[in-house]
Amino acid sequence: MVNVKYRSTGKATSKSNGCPRILLCGNDDSHTRHLGPALLHTLEHLPCHVLDVTTLFEETGKAAEEAMIQKMKTARRTLPALLYVPGILTWWDLVDETARVVFTSLMRGLDRSVHMLVLMTAHCRHIDLPPEVAALKGLNFAIPFATNFRNI
Repeated sequence: MVNVKYRSTGKATSKSNGCPRILLCGNDDSHTRHLGPALLHTLEHLPCHVLDVTTLFEETGKAAEEAMIQKMKTARRTLPALLYVPGILTWWDLVDETARVVFTSLMRGLDRSVHMLVLMTAHCRHIDLPPEVAALKGLNFAIPFATNFRNI
């Protein structure tokens, strides 16, 4: 749960029960093309660190888990920060078990003292998430993104 208080200075302060995490999921890619970037624009005052397929495999000879650890270290040096993980399932299926364990360990290592928002997107319904991804989120918010607004 996130509690936001406004001081007389007009600045918002937040006390959360942990590192806030948001997962945008749905069958189409509207959340990646529209909602994800809109949230990034709103949070443009925060340093943004992207962890996607390109980031994981951009350096030849570097393991995916090394890239994950380096990205997390960089993000932690610039707190408060935003870690953006677009299309988590795209790379989740590409990496080996070691990289998955490293990623889940890094996510579990983000405690309440870490002021980092983790924003993830997935191209599937919330109930279709792999168990490992569903377990790692520890989400404050899960936003299943409707693929057909007429059915809402």
